[in-house]
Amino acid sequence: MGGHLPWPLWKTLNRLKAGVARTKANMVKWKFNGEDDTCDCGERQTDEHLLS
Repeated sequence: MGGHLPWPLWKTLNRLKAGVARTKANMVKWKFNGEDDTCDCGERQTDEHLLS
């Protein structure tokens, strides 16, 4: 499943599916980033936000 996709795309889609994508919200939760988890549009950048 997904074997026909380029590795970087497959990896990103798989991370989104698993809920561990490198979103700003996750980076803040994992303490890799500061306190800012907002997207360029002003909304909180979560998996759901990126997929909508």
